[in-house]
Amino acid sequence: MDTKEFPKVFPWKKAISWAFVFLLIKVAVFSVATYLVKSAGEAYHLCTWDCGYYKAIATAGYDLFKPNVHSNLAFYPGFPLIVRFFMEATGLGFESTAVVVNLASFFLMTVLAMRWIWELGLKELFYLPVLLWSADRYTFWSHVPYTESTFMLLGIAFLLLLRQRDLRQKKWIEFLLLPLSAGMLSAMRLVGMSAIASWGWGEFRKFLKSPVKGAWVLVLGLWGFLGLLAYLQSSQGDWSVGFQTTASWGRHFDLFGLPKNLFHLLKFFYFPTVLVVGLSSYILLNPPKELNLSANERWFFGFLLLLPLLNSIPLSTTRYFSILLPAYVYVGHKLSGVWSRWRWFHAGKIAVAVFVVSELMWQVRLTQKYFRAEAFNWLN
Repeated sequence: MDTKEFPKVFPWKKAISWAFVFLLIKVAVFSVATYLVKSAGEAYHLCTWDCGYYKAIATAGYDLFKPNVHSNLAFYPGFPLIVRFFMEATGLGFESTAVVVNLASFFLMTVLAMRWIWELGLKELFYLPVLLWSADRYTFWSHVPYTESTFMLLGIAFLLLLRQRDLRQKKWIEFLLLPLSAGMLSAMRLVGMSAIASWGWGEFRKFLKSPVKGAWVLVLGLWGFLGLLAYLQSSQGDWSVGFQTTASWGRHFDLFGLPKNLFHLLKFFYFPTVLVVGLSSYILLNPPKELNLSANERWFFGFLLLLPLLNSIPLSTTRYFSILLPAYVYVGHKLSGVWSRWRWFHAGKIAVAVFVVSELMWQVRLTQKYFRAEAFNWLN
């Protein structure tokens, strides 16, 4: 197809229209799961699993440290603080505010993801990878009171800023917006360090040439994480209490955890999950030319994939895989080539429809499990 047919300017109206469609689908999944649980007369809880810790941080702050006791000190403050801000602004409770914040984050995230994909070169069907990605069963985390939706929004914004920096060469992006966004990611989750890890190598070279500029960027890029450590030092007298609390849960980095976690993926999770993880790994190690992934973007996604796989608790890794967009971008790119051939046009549409419907049914099922506060049992 002639590239002159594609617009030179990103079609924001079309992207926003598709984002509204994705948002309505999320609201429908949430509503159907709520109806099914309540109509069955079962206990319904909007804040279950780790949500209780986020709620405690947002409403009462961090607990005092006690050795070998599970507490909210193991959780990062970014998401609870964002929810607390909107609680104060709207007067709503934590649960309602958190759901609204996450749905709004999901909407903005899909718009920015389509812009990022468009800049990768997928001009025609830039919405298709986001459709596949947002339908993935494990993105059910994005419409319940958890960190994932806001984290993914900040992650995609960070990737866009990286591309804008390389394109425009603006100092206010280089020395202000990029480190601010990286710092916000570091305040959300430990895997937020993927931003500073992917981008810090290039900044380190600048540090050698200009220590003042390099130090400014690197310190500001960790402001969320460093701010948390400073707060814990002042309030608890020990900056390491968060790590001590996390270790008391048996959660830590395990250098030998990679083969164990890969085995758990093969044993407990469905085949498409293993396929997406494997495809993402292949793309990051051997990126296809048509994806036009930069080295920084590959480092970013690579750390997001590797850090959870080195976790000592393997079943907690699935929530991070939903941000692995490269696999879905690659599939979308291949489908766009297939759809241009009239013989495969309808077959491609049918395959996408079957995937989306089946995954959305799984989202409803997993959301029901969340509302019932059931244990993690993904297949039964």
